[in-house]
This record gives sequence, C-alpha cells and structure tokens, in this order.
Amino acid sequence: MPLRLLPMQEEDCETWMRVRAIAYRGPTNLIVHTSPLSEESFTKVAEERRKEFHKPEYYRLKVVDTDSGEIIACAQWSVYPHGKTEAGSKDDGKPPYTPPEVNLPALKALLGPLRGANIEIMGTRPYVMLNTLTTLPEHQRRGAASMLVQWGVDKADEMGVETYLDSSIIARPLYERFGFEVVKEVIFDRTQWGGEGLDYHFCMLRKPHNHQVADV
Repeated sequence: MPLRLLPMQEEDCETWMRVRAIAYRGPTNLIVHTSPLSEESFTKVAEERRKEFHKPEYYRLKVVDTDSGEIIACAQWSVYPHGKTEAGSKDDGKPPYTPPEVNLPALKALLGPLRGANIEIMGTRPYVMLNTLTTLPEHQRRGAASMLVQWGVDKADEMGVETYLDSSIIARPLYERFGFEVVKEVIFDRTQWGGEGLDYHFCMLRKPHNHQVADV
C-alpha cells in the first residue's frame, strides 16, 4: 500500500480535523474537551481552517494511502522567512471559533506556556515551524510521519534556517532522528483540572543541515 505526500486542498479541511480528533485522543484531550465534538462543531472548525487556507506562511500537507485513497496523516508547517509576528485575532478582526465542547480555560493553560516558550526561544529570527502533525493510529509506523517531517526540514535546509516544534513524549524519538534537540520542557499538570498525572511537552530545535533518516 504505497503512500503519497500531497498538498492539502481546501476540501480536505474537515477530514483533517477528524484525523486530528482521533489522533489526539488521550487523558489531556479528555480535559480540554468536555465531550466529543458534534458534527456542527466539526463543520465550523473546518470552515475556520478554510478561511486561513491561503495565508502565505502556511503549508498544509497530507499523506494518502494510494490503494484506498484515504488520508492517513496530516501536518501544517509555518514558514517565517523574516521572523514571526504575533497576531491577536484573525484578519477580519473576529476571535477564532471555539467549539462549545472545548474547556477554554484548560486549553489556554495547555497552549499558553507552549506559545510563550516558542516566542522566548525563537524571538524574531527566521525559522520554519511544525504547528501540528497527526497520524491515524491504525496507520502509524508506515512512514507517513517521516514523510511529513522530511518536507519541513528540507524546506528549512533550503532556506538555511532553524526548525522549531513542540513534541509529546511519544513523538520525541521521531524528531530526534531528524536532528531535533530539546531546548525546553513544558509540563501540563492534569491534576489541576480533575485529571491524573502530568503531560510533558518538549520544545525542540534543529539547526539547518543536510540529513536523511529512514522511514518510521
């Protein structure tokens, strides 16, 4: 079952959101979401992604199983050739849509320190950033994630800039194989939100170079 890396299309946005919802299942997701997303929420979130689709800094990619035609993995990379500028809202001035199933204070507690670390580490210098990468669980270890990561590091090497991302414990070995190194650790305490245990995230940085790794 060969895999193919392709640019994502606007019509793929809802599938992308569904792949993310499946791939992110786990104890932290149960805190950030009070319940599974409704069909209406999926539709509205996908519409938000479509509105942003042609922003020049975004590169959205998918991996397709060519036998079934199924999208099995997705990623979004951002390219900041002149450094990153933070925007407080969307281009139309309205805040982004938040599904009613989302525990917004918990989401801010999770993402706020990660965004702060990104700004602290990268400052205003140019870089390429992996915003999100998700693979359907039943298709893991087929090489899809490697294809998506390889695209980003190749782009960064072409530009001669660093590559930045934040990683879970599970994904960290994959990124290390591409030359990423941990520069900061961010911990989300699930017990403060009625859950159990800690969720570790690793802010990782890769210097530009020519480097190839085997598929995983």
